[in-house]
Amino acid sequence: MLLDQQLTACVRKLLKYGYLPKRSLKSLPPDQSSIVEDILIEKEGKYLVKGSELHRLLLIAIEVGLSREAIISSISWKTFEEVVRLLLEINSFNVKKHLRMRHHGKLFEIDLFATKEGRALAVECKYWRRHFTNRIGKAVRDLNSKMEVLKSLQPPIKAEGILVLPLLHGPSYRVENIVVTDIFQLGDYLSHTY
Repeated sequence: MLLDQQLTACVRKLLKYGYLPKRSLKSLPPDQSSIVEDILIEKEGKYLVKGSELHRLLLIAIEVGLSREAIISSISWKTFEEVVRLLLEINSFNVKKHLRMRHHGKLFEIDLFATKEGRALAVECKYWRRHFTNRIGKAVRDLNSKMEVLKSLQPPIKAEGILVLPLLHGPSYRVENIVVTDIFQLGDYLSHTY
């Protein structure tokens, strides 16, 4: 039991700080250290999470028993957005971060703009931790406005919209033409839809 607590503590540190001191990993028995070793890289006396492995760290955190709420509260908004980007790339999308457009003198930005085989996705990452249900409507309207700007470009770009939240207590759903999902369901949604 103590060993499981040590592994869970190591995973929590990785989520929160993005690295482990060497002694933390060395204190784990081989069968448990191997769970996290392949997502780490050694640098300057620390074990850092490989950037391309952040999504696997979330899966490991679930496997060791951390709740989704605990996982989300342990990561930053930047890590949240980076995991969403990685999930898009794993599903063969080419991703541009922070696509900026000017329309009628106003600047618009889409968090992640992803393309694959002639299809485009406008993805907004909303790292809201609580009381977000009343904000979804405004976020959907804002994303629809950005998608209208994409359509007004030359050549016009027709994109599908996805709003990614930290947690949903239920399955993904649609509001108007926007898919609302959470970071834990996004990979399945992408692999089944695209």
